[in-house]
Amino acid sequence: MNLKKVNAAKTARRVKVFLREDYPILLARAGVSHEFLESEEEGTEFLNQVKEAYFKCLPLHKQIISLRLKRTTDYNIAKEIGYEITQTRQFKIAAYVEFAERLAALSDLDLRVW
Repeated sequence: MNLKKVNAAKTARRVKVFLREDYPILLARAGVSHEFLESEEEGTEFLNQVKEAYFKCLPLHKQIISLRLKRTTDYNIAKEIGYEITQTRQFKIAAYVEFAERLAALSDLDLRVW
């Protein structure tokens, strides 16, 4: 079996833009709080798919995504998770790629770049 390989850097960039720009708009339109991913709130079908994709991510990746949604800097994320900044940036890319993979499996939105 020959699976196509995702371009991690470009996929991470797309996820970053989605989480920074599109996701807050979707939350506002649905009338749910910015803590939606960590809350018991129900959102639109798509927002619930985003939440499910988030919860299926590895714990470290969930933590990184959660901190980025709170606009935490890479430096402070590194302090929070206990790794050097360079390694934290690699983990962040991996977190974004995992989120994109899981979201693509659950919804019609595919943020992956091949």
